Amino acid sequence: MFRKKSVNLPNTKVFLPPAKAADILFRAAQHPSPFEFVLVDKPQDGTLFIFQTQTAGGQIPDDGYGWMDDEIPHKHMLENGMEVEMFARKQGFVQGDQLCTIQRCRYRLTGNPELNMLHYTKIPNPMTPVNQSLAKTKPRQQVSINQPVPPNYANPIMQMRMQPMTQQQQQLRMQQIQQMQQENLRKKQKLAQAKQVPQVRIIDEEPGFGGIAVDSR
Repeated sequence: MFRKKSVNLPNTKVFLPPAKAADILFRAAQHPSPFEFVLVDKPQDGTLFIFQTQTAGGQIPDDGYGWMDDEIPHKHMLENGMEVEMFARKQGFVQGDQLCTIQRCRYRLTGNPELNMLHYTKIPNPMTPVNQSLAKTKPRQQVSINQPVPPNYANPIMQMRMQPMTQQQQQLRMQQIQQMQQENLRKKQKLAQAKQVPQVRIIDEEPGFGGIAVDSR
């Protein structure tokens, strides 16, 4: 079961740039809408939704698809100092598929790792064959899409751990994200300054003209 945030995000069937994903996540963290437990089953092409995990490294619930691959992590530093973590899966399939037809990317901000966003898109030119004996995750049998969780599904301990953040907690989290953003900007500026320092390189392109020269590129 996913603990989804009750916000409507428009479907997009093209790659979501890291900057756009960061903007959506940052706004979602400040939005007062509640979370609810939902059984997600094989999201369609272009589906985009936000959910929360119990911990920063919490397990991602089953989405109904079979997957031949594991998530591939990647980090992207934005111009404004925010760092976006992306986790891609590119070999998804459903029961009966001969080739992998779906891919997904999970996004989260380094300063708020419990809040995640998933984006599903079709693979334009499927080429990877499905071999269920080697699949990392088996596909789920067909069920009702986005079936609400029964009232007695979540035990009291889970409910206690996953209560929505208070306004004070949200403000504190935003401050932490902004502090990390400022720190990343300072690191980026230092790196840019270091790259501007002239470097020494060896020139030996023509006989008789070898030597050392300053390369400021």
